[in-house]
Amino acid sequence: MKYKLIVSDLDDTLLNDNLIISDKNRQAVADYIAAGGVFTIATGRMTKPMLDICKDLHLRGEAISYQGAVVTDVFSGRTVEETGIPNAVALELCHYLDKLNVYYQVYEGSKIHIKRLTSWSELYKKFCDCPFYEHGENLIGYIKNKGFHPVKILLMEDPLFIGGHISDLTEAFGKDLLVNTSKKWLIEMVNKKINKGTAVAGIAKRLGISREEVICIGDSSNDLSMIEYAGLGVAVQNGDPVLKQLADYVCPSNNEDGVAHVIYKFGLEETI
Repeated sequence: MKYKLIVSDLDDTLLNDNLIISDKNRQAVADYIAAGGVFTIATGRMTKPMLDICKDLHLRGEAISYQGAVVTDVFSGRTVEETGIPNAVALELCHYLDKLNVYYQVYEGSKIHIKRLTSWSELYKKFCDCPFYEHGENLIGYIKNKGFHPVKILLMEDPLFIGGHISDLTEAFGKDLLVNTSKKWLIEMVNKKINKGTAVAGIAKRLGISREEVICIGDSSNDLSMIEYAGLGVAVQNGDPVLKQLADYVCPSNNEDGVAHVIYKFGLEETI
């Protein structure tokens, strides 16, 4: 087997537009695992919903959530690695976001801390039905008093303003934070020391698998680091144009079983 590890993003990659894993993708993952390959997930999603999908696919080993900030053992639920945003940086960022008057979410373990529920909260629940904790104007006070290191801070905004916010946030916090996007209406911020690529590299090292034996599949800018790391970096057809230019291969879209196509063509080396 040339490629021993395949890592896939979830939204707009393994999941179709209805947020479902197709029967063909599901069967392809099972066939690859049965042949001796390791298949896992790398997502910006929270850990619990990521683990639910991993267990549904009968995956074993480690999986990646929060864009690489957390690596978890699927079977036991044990956290293998966790890298949060320093508390002082998180506080500075929240003050900055308050001045922008935008909606944002602060992640602590399985909790999402917000000022108040809005239409953005309702939209997010479609992708991740997790508990929200409302703090009103005391959100920053909670973060300061609790002293925790958020694994991610997420901003949601009209797509027209996302590009400008990314540029401004990168300029203001680029030395400490990785600022990118996975959907046209949100911005994700995590500790700059980590990303999906570094997380995949860690898993591969622990498995004794070289980067040349790794395939990574994604659709958006937060997948770029793992696409660049992999021996074979793959972008789905519905993905970001820049990612598709930089990928080694472009597979069919998330609605056309692109992940299954990659598994059979490269993972199992079948003639398609």
